[in-house]
Amino acid sequence: MAQTANQYLDADELLHLALEASRQDKHEEAITYLIRALALAPEDARMHYLLGAEHAQIGLYDRAVEEMQQAVKLNPALETAHF
Repeated sequence: MAQTANQYLDADELLHLALEASRQDKHEEAITYLIRALALAPEDARMHYLLGAEHAQIGLYDRAVEEMQQAVKLNPALETAHF
């Protein structure tokens, strides 16, 4: 992932790149994109949820729980984050 090529992407673009990386089981890339996206949009519950899901995929369950809790705090209607 070339930093200079995508340093101007907005949060939604980074989210879509994270989703694509996740679909390809490229968890490191997905996490990197999500962390960058959250730096731009820290109140986006979807991104916290997806970051939590990625952390769960790689076995970082404590981090996954923290991100899911943050997602629920930001958007209680995000039912899938309540697991």
